Amino acid sequence: MADLSNEPWYHGRISRSDAEQILTQCGGVDGSFLVRDSLTTSGEYVLSLCHQTKRYHYLISRKPDGTLAIQDGTKFDSPVDLVRYHGQKIDGLLTTLVYPCRRPPGQPPQGYRFITHDEMQQAMREGALLLGYQEHQINDALLKRRSAFEQLVGGILHRRQQWFHGPISRDESELRLRQFGLKDGLFLVRERTQVNSFALCISFKMKIYHYLLDMNTLGQLSIENGRKFENLLQVVDHYSRTPDGLLCSLGDYCPVRGFEESKGKSAPRVRHGPRRIEDSELETQGELGAGTFGTVRQGVYRPLSGEPPVKCALKFLKPTEELPNQKAEILREADAMAMLDHPNIVRLYGICVGDPIRLVMELAACGPLNKFLRKHVGFPVLKIVNMIIQVAKGMEYLEKTRFVHRDLAARNVLVVDDDNVKISDFGMSRAIGGGSEYYRAETAGRWPLKWYAPECIYYAKFDSKSDVWSYGVTAWEAFSYGAKPYQGMRGTDIMQMLEGNERLDRPDKCPQAIYEIMLRCWSWRPEDRPSFGELVSTISEIAQFHMTQSPLSRPPMRPPRPGHNPGLPPGTPPRRM
Repeated sequence: MADLSNEPWYHGRISRSDAEQILTQCGGVDGSFLVRDSLTTSGEYVLSLCHQTKRYHYLISRKPDGTLAIQDGTKFDSPVDLVRYHGQKIDGLLTTLVYPCRRPPGQPPQGYRFITHDEMQQAMREGALLLGYQEHQINDALLKRRSAFEQLVGGILHRRQQWFHGPISRDESELRLRQFGLKDGLFLVRERTQVNSFALCISFKMKIYHYLLDMNTLGQLSIENGRKFENLLQVVDHYSRTPDGLLCSLGDYCPVRGFEESKGKSAPRVRHGPRRIEDSELETQGELGAGTFGTVRQGVYRPLSGEPPVKCALKFLKPTEELPNQKAEILREADAMAMLDHPNIVRLYGICVGDPIRLVMELAACGPLNKFLRKHVGFPVLKIVNMIIQVAKGMEYLEKTRFVHRDLAARNVLVVDDDNVKISDFGMSRAIGGGSEYYRAETAGRWPLKWYAPECIYYAKFDSKSDVWSYGVTAWEAFSYGAKPYQGMRGTDIMQMLEGNERLDRPDKCPQAIYEIMLRCWSWRPEDRPSFGELVSTISEIAQFHMTQSPLSRPPMRPPRPGHNPGLPPGTPPRRM
């Protein structure tokens, strides 16, 4: 399928007024048209055309199945197909599409402010490769699933931009803006200490103003009472076009280059992907564990930059002749981990691409949660509650950053000490878009079915609500002190059990209030499961109540009755595909 940027009538991210000006310059004759990107929703388009000297604009929206359509119109795989169709048939338009308003020769479609269309295309191609698409599949995928890919790269591409200064303080941001002269519209974006919270810092009339950009539960960013955006790229693009509530529109950026190497309070260097670590920087010690992929060993990372040495975990890859696809998998895991920064997620220091390939990760010396609890059968219940709260916090972060883990289990929760745990193993994780987008696996591979929600098993469909199901199983493991779920049962037996509205029994030491939360996590319908944000607040309330009043017994929210599965009538099996 052809690249849309090769179509001369496609103009990219231009505004409505720009489109009308281009139509006028083309003579404004009946049937003259162009296609442009929607400036508000990634992956959607607008058809602008002339009819009887007037200009009309039709939104080409993205449907849940990935197709495109004008309201109540025929569905198409791409704008190219839509233009060809309406070149022959009116079918709801005022005129057929006859005269394309072409871009000037050699001019690419308009991209985001400070990002060319070609740069965005290349980033999406890299994202497609990261998600496992083959080269020959990418053009087709970018047309049919452009919304998901734009949201994927849009959520991380800001970190490559010169206007993004990372986690610096308010005072540091003002110092940097002053060093570049306080001309109107000079700006930068900084990262705040709260997760998914940023500040847009602008100079106007020799003063500096800070507009907070917070993310709502749908993953949208906005200033207070302002327009909502999917990512920071859209924020900068929009406010460069219009003030729209700011004191002025955005002008030149204050570049992060030059501050990256400075000392003191300046931000750490912004890197593209995981840091490359040399063999000479690593010391390998004893083995911590082994699996299908290879082994994990303890080690010491001594950066050549002179930074203090740190203890680390080294994830070794098996020889490629044994596992030919594992190199791509471990590189994908490194790329995924490099995007993440949360106290309850294992930190990636970098990747050593020698022989063998190694991931260099933060060390959690006490090992996997399931093995830890098997060795500590008297571990206090309240401490287990604290641990599952931390897991929920880490997963809430993934939920907000549009990642699905796909392999959440007690074996992939690492214990730092009695009071701290971190989520690990991102080999199966995937980035997804917001809204109704989800990740659909193309191949089954070796799936951990005992931790999977029904929609994962039947339809290979994964999103944060399927991670919530896995979280419920992980919590069950924790309160079972590392016992295996569905012990001795085959996959078909487990599915018959779930279809019969049966669930795992409450572990002996699991408080009833916590078990009722597990049951909600195991609701058949994804929409009936709580979000990770709700899990964090609810379980935290239970823990606080226990610490101040009585044993963990108060139910925090109306749960389903034990043995009853909301969303699936008793005795009704799911529809199979």
